[in-house]
Amino acid sequence: MTTLRHHLQPRHDERIREDILRQLMWQTDIQSREIEVEVKDASVTLSGCVETRLEKMEAENAAKAVYGVTSIANHINIDPKCARTDREVAADVATALRTLSCVLEEIPLVSVQDGVVTLKGKLRWNFQRSSAERAADAIVGARQVRNLIEIQPVETDPSYWPQSRIPQSTALLVLEKNGSQSAAA
Repeated sequence: MTTLRHHLQPRHDERIREDILRQLMWQTDIQSREIEVEVKDASVTLSGCVETRLEKMEAENAAKAVYGVTSIANHINIDPKCARTDREVAADVATALRTLSCVLEEIPLVSVQDGVVTLKGKLRWNFQRSSAERAADAIVGARQVRNLIEIQPVETDPSYWPQSRIPQSTALLVLEKNGSQSAAA
C-alpha cells in the first residue's frame, strides 16, 4: 500500500543546502560571500559574517524561501570590515532616509549610540515606518535599530468622500422602464 507520505519524501539535506546557497547568491541585498550553511534533517544553521543587519535578515529570508526547510538557526554575526563612529552611522542613516523622500513625508529623527540606531517621529502609514527601519538596517555599522516612530493616521474630513463632493446642481438621470430618461433632483 502506497501512502501520500511515500510520495512526499523529505528532501535530502544536501539538496536543501545547495538550494539555499543558490538563493543566497541571487539575493541582491546580500553582498557577503562569508555565509556558511549547514543542514541536518532539514534544520538549517546559518553562520558566518555580514556587514549589515539587512544582510543577516535577508539571509534568513532566503533560507525560509527554500522548500523542505523545517527550521532555521541564524548565527550570522554582523561585523563591518572597517570601524565606524556613531556620527558616521547617523549621517548615513539620515542620508538613506532622505532618499526615501518619495515615501516619507517627514524625515524621522536619528540618534546613534554604540551602533544602536534610534528612529523617532510621526508618520501616517506603517509602510513608511517599515521603510525607514529597513533603510537604517542597510547601513554598515548599525548593530541594532530601535524603531520608535509612531503611526498617526490623518483625520479624515467628511467632505473628502466622493458622495459628499457631488455638486448640488448635479442632476441624476433615471432610466424609465419604457426607455425614456427623466431627471431627478
